[in-house]
Amino acid sequence: MASRKWNIEFGLVLFAFLAGFILRFAFAGRLAVEHFDEGIYTSALWYDAAEGVEYPGRHLYAPPALPGTIKTVDWVPGIRWIAPFLPGLLSGAATTIVVWWLVRTWFGSAAGIFSAFIVAGSDFHILSSRMAMTDVPVLFFICLSVGWAAMGIQTSCMRRMVFAGFFCGLAWWTKYTGWLPLAIISSGSGLWWIWTGRKGLSLTRLVALVAVMALTSFAVWSPWLWKLQDYGGYASVAANHAGYVNGFTGWKRRLALQLSYQFTLDGLTGCLSVGMGILAASGYRWYRACQRRRESGGSESGNSTGSVAVPGHTSHTFPPRWLMARFAVSSLALSVIAFTVWTPLLLTSIAIGGIGGMLLWPVLDRAFQRSRSGDLSAVRPGGMGWVPGDLQCAPRIDPTLGLCITTTWFIGMLVTTPLYHPYPRLFLPLLASIWVAASGGVGWWIESNLSVARRPALENVTGAFQTLVSRMVTAMVTFCVVVSFLMIVDPLHSVIFADRTSVRRAASELAIRCVQDAGDISTVPTEDEVRNARLVIYAYGEPALLFHLNELGVLARPVSHLNLGAPEDSRKSTPTYLVVGPYAKRTPGFWDEWLERQYQFRHLADVTFNPGELVLLDLFSPEWLRNHPEANQQLLELYRIP
Repeated sequence: MASRKWNIEFGLVLFAFLAGFILRFAFAGRLAVEHFDEGIYTSALWYDAAEGVEYPGRHLYAPPALPGTIKTVDWVPGIRWIAPFLPGLLSGAATTIVVWWLVRTWFGSAAGIFSAFIVAGSDFHILSSRMAMTDVPVLFFICLSVGWAAMGIQTSCMRRMVFAGFFCGLAWWTKYTGWLPLAIISSGSGLWWIWTGRKGLSLTRLVALVAVMALTSFAVWSPWLWKLQDYGGYASVAANHAGYVNGFTGWKRRLALQLSYQFTLDGLTGCLSVGMGILAASGYRWYRACQRRRESGGSESGNSTGSVAVPGHTSHTFPPRWLMARFAVSSLALSVIAFTVWTPLLLTSIAIGGIGGMLLWPVLDRAFQRSRSGDLSAVRPGGMGWVPGDLQCAPRIDPTLGLCITTTWFIGMLVTTPLYHPYPRLFLPLLASIWVAASGGVGWWIESNLSVARRPALENVTGAFQTLVSRMVTAMVTFCVVVSFLMIVDPLHSVIFADRTSVRRAASELAIRCVQDAGDISTVPTEDEVRNARLVIYAYGEPALLFHLNELGVLARPVSHLNLGAPEDSRKSTPTYLVVGPYAKRTPGFWDEWLERQYQFRHLADVTFNPGELVLLDLFSPEWLRNHPEANQQLLELYRIP
């Protein structure tokens, strides 16, 4: 019977995973490389083989794991069109399982199920997964590393710390911030040791465990560090990254911007995931508490879930049906509220409340201790005892350790994220800590309700004043839910399936214009004519455009200056063109050079395109975009180099 109950939990997680998988892969035909960084990473598909070296400066953006994976995946016949996105799509879907495993280990089954649903339905994570970027894959490895490290510290197991270090090394190979698990585990485990861990683990042993993780991760990453010596060492990377660090000046403004990005990108799936997650988690937990006497292996009072007689009162049946009704109403209410106050803000509130609740009332700690000792006794005389299902839903490691790691993770990312230029994608590690903390809070809330319901019937009899207060609170919550429902402006708002092929279409139009000019023709050339055309197109600061031009078969290369003069015979034999776009115009020094050399170029055409939401938010704030809707259409200028 226990295995069947376990299969129900796995079935709920599998449902969440499949839903997240479908949401990430749906309408894959609308995917296309459009972000600046996407163009850099996908250059491995065309530039490396053509030039014999990697795209200029690619090492400054990220280590080679993602470009290498994209290039490897492209070897599979027939998937070139989706190859750039497979690493993000697959790791994004798999993150659902990894976060469930991590949260379930730290805070129990209910928390784990809730986390699976909110990760699967996170609009921002889905949107990020549908891009050829490093942020989603690195988050996958970060969660794996942190999860293994927490288990290794709990069990004082060096082998698990090696696994943690290995996954941290893979994260480091994916993004230069891949060392984050080391900071998270060092600070979190240190806080835990000071608080309570020192009672069972010596400081020397803790330091040794973390050191093994650090040394393993560095050993895994060191080959790339050695390779960086060819580019001036890690100092060149650090100098480049320093340009994105703004310090504490303007910290609040950048945090507000990051939050505004989350609110702008929040949509239907994120709001629904909160309610569905709470309903699935609480329903499963309530069901596991419904095991009958024959499942608990005895008929002693306090060790079963039947009716317990209390003198002077009616029988007290556990778990009461009203408790499941409360869970169901709460799931509906929170989904409605999420539509109004935005899912990330709601989850942050749950996270902060959950952290405070776990500190004040350690019901998860008690569940963990009972699971280790097998204690099924009632907490108080006359109350309901526990059943094996309760123990099986308990955390697998000390929840205090999980709480300390989660708290330092959340606070650390909250403080450091706004120190950097407010690119929306930098919010993902902070968002992951919110997922974990909010899931722990939901798990704590469900267990707290079950704990109260286990009390003797006499303790559950409330006085007139308590009843009045309870009804007032219920009325206030109902009012908030109704008002939230009435304030919902666009419940179907979502950008996760937006068409991102605008740059690809613009590349096709530019190629056609160049072929027409080079051949002095007015008809639209065929694909073969475009592919066989003898011409060269330079693009200033538009790697995504270059990717699509090369996919069309056009010889297109990047350029970082405007000194594009060529010998007379070369100009006659090979028509040469220059494309200038929004990234060029934002490059320091471009306008000075352009004012000096613009008369060397003959304007040929203007081609517009409509960038996706994340691309626009890298360039403009949500408020600016609302006041300047014309910015949704960007311009590519095509020039002939005489």
